[in-house]
Amino acid sequence: MYQATVFTLRLRNEELEEELYIPLSREVGDALVIQWERCQSPDKYEAWIKRLRAAMQPAVSGALDADLRPPTSAQVNHAIAIARQIGVDIPSEALRSRSRMQQFLKQFAD
Repeated sequence: MYQATVFTLRLRNEELEEELYIPLSREVGDALVIQWERCQSPDKYEAWIKRLRAAMQPAVSGALDADLRPPTSAQVNHAIAIARQIGVDIPSEALRSRSRMQQFLKQFAD
């Protein structure tokens, strides 16, 4: 029988050879082990990975420094309106970075 232990989630970037270790509560770790055991068939595993990915994307993004987060919908919509009005393209970096989007908006909003 599984005995509760401290559970650590490891995120690895193969290209940079960097790892992050994220300790989870005992309760979450215990539930994660049970979930993992339920995913013995490939179809259940793939469905769970899809749910896990969907849950982790906003969690990781939300933990980033504000300037590294993607721009908000309101920022993107405002930038689109400005770009159409004055006939400029929105830089691709602005669509990926909140700080770059803020720079674009500051430059063209007036």
